[in-house]
Amino acid sequence: MRRQSQGFSLIEILIAIAVLGVVSMALLSFFSGANFYSSSGKDTQKADMAGQSVVEEMNACSTFEDIETKLIAATGSAWKLETQETKKSILRKNLTVDGTDYQARVTLDYEYSTKNVDGDDTTSKFNNYSQPELNEIYSPHNVVLAETDQFSTAVSHFYYQDTGVTKSAIESAITRDLVVDISRDSEQPEIYRVKASYQYTYNGQNFSVTIKEGKIEAESLEKVYILYNLLREDVLKEPVAVHLDGLSMEEAKKITLYFICQKGVSKPPVNYQLDITGSGNFLQLGYATNGASAPAVSSQNDIVNHKTKKRIATVTVDIYDRAETDYTEDNRIVRLQTSKGA
Repeated sequence: MRRQSQGFSLIEILIAIAVLGVVSMALLSFFSGANFYSSSGKDTQKADMAGQSVVEEMNACSTFEDIETKLIAATGSAWKLETQETKKSILRKNLTVDGTDYQARVTLDYEYSTKNVDGDDTTSKFNNYSQPELNEIYSPHNVVLAETDQFSTAVSHFYYQDTGVTKSAIESAITRDLVVDISRDSEQPEIYRVKASYQYTYNGQNFSVTIKEGKIEAESLEKVYILYNLLREDVLKEPVAVHLDGLSMEEAKKITLYFICQKGVSKPPVNYQLDITGSGNFLQLGYATNGASAPAVSSQNDIVNHKTKKRIATVTVDIYDRAETDYTEDNRIVRLQTSKGA
């Protein structure tokens, strides 16, 4: 019996060729697209690197005046001031990253909304705000003791001791002493313990609330910032007790206490005083306030108040191709945004 030879028919061959063609086109399209997206990704990555370098350059300036004047006016500076208005400035600079030419446009917007989508404030800082002009308040050489809700805590304490009186009556009659303690740690004499607290009094009763307590190396401490709120608008003199334990005269002279009133426009009312007393070498400390007088100490200085419409701004960095002149969203490669305080 003869065995029949088997093979492919012409129709089967044509079908196989057609399938192979479809698969080949799909693969070609895939690799072509992959190559495009890879190239596009590299371009975006380089543009992002360009934007990051610009953000770092902006952050290196301590104030907006440095950005708008010193940075632009520097000899050989690549920055140009394109637009300068009361509430907005636009700066421009050409730069190159890995052989690709870009242009960076930086917008400083001093009047932007601080509301979120729900209409709530997202920041407690506003333009047109008077505040002490402080440099590096949170440096490693400083201790910051900031009041939060101590007053309401004290009012609630006295209210629950005598619920027959209203909280508003307590608020209008309560008094307080601000107490600042600086001492050497009992177990580590090279460490200072710094503490601020309120001693509240109402109807013959006393109640103590700690504002904050911190530790710092004795050799490092230079400044102690006490950020406090006015007790009431009608209180023109507040007692302050400063106790130094274990500090020599020379050690005390190296430290300055800053009493910074935070209520309202950060400036106490006219004739407002801090009645400073204490123990140890407290008179050797330096003292500074933002408007209050402290007649009991001779080394008092005023913290200069600074008012500016440029204290806060959004910083928007847009990266475009070097030759681009139509600065639209479609033509923009990368956008970076941040905020900066002057």
